Amino acid sequence: MRGDLLIAFSATLVILAVLVASFMMLTIEEEDPPQIGPWPPIVSVGPTAADVRLGHYEPHPNPTDLKVILELNGTHSGVYRFQSNDDNVLIFESGTDIATIHYVDLADNQKVNAGDKLKITDLYPNSDYVLKLIWSPTNDVVDTWKFSTPA
Repeated sequence: MRGDLLIAFSATLVILAVLVASFMMLTIEEEDPPQIGPWPPIVSVGPTAADVRLGHYEPHPNPTDLKVILELNGTHSGVYRFQSNDDNVLIFESGTDIATIHYVDLADNQKVNAGDKLKITDLYPNSDYVLKLIWSPTNDVVDTWKFSTPA
């Protein structure tokens, strides 16, 4: 009798462990966009160029999991994608090609994290821009910057 109870109890524990593990796997969402951390981005702007220092994102995304949308004066926008996880010039994908965007991986760790930069050149003077960092798997906006170039 004791052996039967022990087997039944062991089987119940195994079933419970399988259910808990299954529930945990279902609640893990791998496609969630990275969340912005406490380090604010810094934008430095000139008449035809801007540097955007990226903030802290958790978890640190691969650059190739992100896209950039650059809007000019609220009327034109272009979508750019990272061609690799290393320092690179982003590839224009669609819309209007507004600028050249170069990604600088400060830590050289092939992850987007605090201090990495987007160096944007070929901008129009005296213009308003909105830059959006997009999580490619879901097209969610991860971060947004607004800046204006001086005349």
